[in-house]
Amino acid sequence: MDIKQLHYFIEVSRCGSFTQAAENCFITSQGISMSISRLEDELGVKLFTRTPKGMSLTEDGEFLLEKAEEIVHISNDIESHFLEKAQGIKSLNVMFIRGTVEKFAYKAIEIFKKSHPNIAVRMQVRIDSECDEAVKNGDADLALCAGPINTTKLDATLIYSGKNMLVVNKNHHLADRDTISISDLKDVPLTLPRKANRSTSTLHTLCKREGFEPYVFCYSDDYRSAMYLAEINQSCGIVNEISASKLYKPVLKLIPFACPEMDWNIYLIHKKDTQLSQIAKEFK
Repeated sequence: MDIKQLHYFIEVSRCGSFTQAAENCFITSQGISMSISRLEDELGVKLFTRTPKGMSLTEDGEFLLEKAEEIVHISNDIESHFLEKAQGIKSLNVMFIRGTVEKFAYKAIEIFKKSHPNIAVRMQVRIDSECDEAVKNGDADLALCAGPINTTKLDATLIYSGKNMLVVNKNHHLADRDTISISDLKDVPLTLPRKANRSTSTLHTLCKREGFEPYVFCYSDDYRSAMYLAEINQSCGIVNEISASKLYKPVLKLIPFACPEMDWNIYLIHKKDTQLSQIAKEFK
């Protein structure tokens, strides 16, 4: 197993297609297909199944995806650090929250690297509050994170408007709803991202406004845990639409929130009243 195989695996997972993933990675469809086949042979498992909608991750594929993303991010950071140190080249530090990397980052970064071979792109995946702090402190040039954004210290450009979803078992009493209101969640066991996550903080505020505290079954930063607990009908999860659709199983129902405060709006942020470098401007 090598880093390039993992990179190709992540891209096929993101695209659901060898053809699109190959285009994004600037290789042939045959090349990326052979790479995935070799990875499956090496691991002794099937990572994908073919469906009418494209390539779908198996259970082993879902496990590998989370680990592969961590490995590729760490590898990129190490490579960029030592390349910058050895050659004295310029670097660009970009942070992303989970879910945005697969949707927005990979293709953009690959294209940027092709056109700027002498720029070391260092990318990290963090939660919203950590992205904010890194940009405020100058530890990141840019970050992609969910709103609302405190614009007293940050400039924010909206690049995507989506939904957070309530993930329920189809036998759950809320499964007949087309949308979910905050009041619907009273006394409903929930698996939430940790409190520092913006959607969790917003939910606590909205529940308090309705006169109750959310019933937190557990906190977990792993969306797969939230989906699994909903699958066995022990709790409901709150997951952004991109991650939810990627991990969807037929026993589940994904219900969007009716209130706009629970929307999953993604912003590109940088420090307010600070001149972006030319590199950062081009990346933006």
